[in-house]
Amino acid sequence: MIITMLGDFRYAWCTPNLMARTLGRMGHDIIRIQEDEAGLFDVVNKANSSDLFFWSMTYGMLGLDGSKMLSLIKVPTFTYHLDVLVGIEREDMIKENPFFKLDYFFQTDGDPETLKRYKDLGVNAFWLPAACSKEECYLAPKVKDFQHDIIFVGSYKYHKEHQYRGMLINWLRSVYNKRFCLYPDDRNMFMKGHELNQLYATAKVVIGDSFGATPPRKNYWSNRVPETTGRGGFLIHRKVEGMEKFYADGKDLVTYDNGDFSQLRDYIDYYLYHDAEREKIKRSGMQYTKENQTFDNRIEEMFKIMGVINE
Repeated sequence: MIITMLGDFRYAWCTPNLMARTLGRMGHDIIRIQEDEAGLFDVVNKANSSDLFFWSMTYGMLGLDGSKMLSLIKVPTFTYHLDVLVGIEREDMIKENPFFKLDYFFQTDGDPETLKRYKDLGVNAFWLPAACSKEECYLAPKVKDFQHDIIFVGSYKYHKEHQYRGMLINWLRSVYNKRFCLYPDDRNMFMKGHELNQLYATAKVVIGDSFGATPPRKNYWSNRVPETTGRGGFLIHRKVEGMEKFYADGKDLVTYDNGDFSQLRDYIDYYLYHDAEREKIKRSGMQYTKENQTFDNRIEEMFKIMGVINE
């Protein structure tokens, strides 16, 4: 098939490029259009000469009339969106942005209340859990600079609706002091690509978190989960209802009860000193993710829902 993709392709590691390369490896011809340089009729003409139109939106980058663009595109339109939108301040954009009028809005928040909200707002939304690129699923050589006992990778100043993240990071800093390292912060760079694989392969324990209170919303975890496990990181993550159907606790990763920092400390301290068990879990998680939680898997699911033959 020929698939026209509209998005931000400036960086090799960004999701649109990862998705484009995945589709290419699956045998499809990809036409990439840089979102902030797009002309209306160029997008429309290329889309209508294709079999499918994929839009990976970056907030504020589209410089043309998105509603008019979609009204002129006659082939099926879809996306795979990784961010939380419902229940936070930016939910208002769902009513206004034409991005949410795509024929198929595949997204990673599977909470029943979220799906109901999307339906009420007229969005044809489907839940597909977060995934990573298969090309990211490899174990990199360890690097001396990344020899940390405990790390957290992700934003510290997170959504104001999610206070748990700050509590978690402050607790890790207070209990483990210099044994804990946050990426990124004022001292540590923004991590992507091969360096992120090196970081996960080298650090002993990775602490994970996803949006929501205690307990977090059901059926949602960020793409940090497949990214961490797929790149060979040993992940300890708080329990999310629904995750157990996709990742085996104690085999692919380790989970702790929500808000139970005493239990979290027990797990961290145990796995820091039980190397063989930790390595067994991280390798199992990497293999499992590579086989089951990648963009390849999600694209196959999308095509099945859309009734598209993957050829």
